[in-house]
Amino acid sequence: VEFKVGNTRYEYEIDLYSGSVLANSTEQYGRQQSTQAPTQPAAQESAQEGQQPTTQAASGEYIGWVDSDDWIEPNTFSDLAEVIESDQYDIISFNREFVKSEDDIIKSDSKQSKRLTGKEALVEMFSYGFITGFANDKIYRKALFTKNNIQFPVGKYYEDLGTNYKLFLAAKKIYATNQKYYHYLIDNPDAITKSWNEQKFENMIGFYKEIYYSDAVRSKLNSCELEIAKMFFVDGMTHSLASLYKSNLYKLLFL
Repeated sequence: VEFKVGNTRYEYEIDLYSGSVLANSTEQYGRQQSTQAPTQPAAQESAQEGQQPTTQAASGEYIGWVDSDDWIEPNTFSDLAEVIESDQYDIISFNREFVKSEDDIIKSDSKQSKRLTGKEALVEMFSYGFITGFANDKIYRKALFTKNNIQFPVGKYYEDLGTNYKLFLAAKKIYATNQKYYHYLIDNPDAITKSWNEQKFENMIGFYKEIYYSDAVRSKLNSCELEIAKMFFVDGMTHSLASLYKSNLYKLLFL
C-alpha cells in the first residue's frame, strides 16, 4: 500500500480491512500520536465492516475514514495539526470536492472556520452548511464512540447518516473549516450512489426518519431549529423518492 501523508513529523498507524463484495479492499489509516485517519469502504455493502474493527482496535486518540476509491490532500494533517493537537475538539470537519479523475485539481475558497457545539454542528448539517452527513470528511475523537457506546449500524447502507447525529450530540466542541482536503470520486461505477436497490431505499428513508423523530434530537432543538430539521427531513424524503423514480425501482416495489 502506498500512502503519502505530506510530512514525516508523525507516525501513522495503517489498518487494512477487507471491505464489501463491491469494494475489494479498504485502506484504513491511523495516526498514532495526535490523530488517526483510517479509511472507509467505498461501495460499502456494509461500511462498518471496515469502520467497526477500526474504532475498536485503532490505538490512536483520533480516527477517520477515506473510501478506498477516494483520496485526501497530502497536506491534510499538516494543515490541521495545530487544531488536532490543541486537544480541544471532539470532531474536526473539513470540505470535499467531487472529482472525475485523479487529474482533477481541487481549489478551496478563502479560508473560513467555525467553532461549534455539538448541537450547533447538527443544525449546521441540517442547514447544509460547513458540516455534512458524511463520515469521511471528518476526524473524530475515538472516545466519542467508545465512551458513548456509539457504533455504525450493522448491515446498513448510508450508515454515516444514522451515526453522525449521535456523535454530534455527544460532542462538546467541533471545529469546521471550508477548506477542501477530500477527493470524492464520482465516476466509480461500483460506488454506492451509482445504483439503487430496495435495501438502500429503505435504509436511507429509515435514517432520515430516525433523525427527525429522535427524542434525543428533538429535545435539544428549539422551535426554529426544529423547522430546519423538518426541512432536512423533507429534502431527504424528496431525494430518496426522486432516486427511486430515476432508477425505475419503484416499478418493482409498487407495481
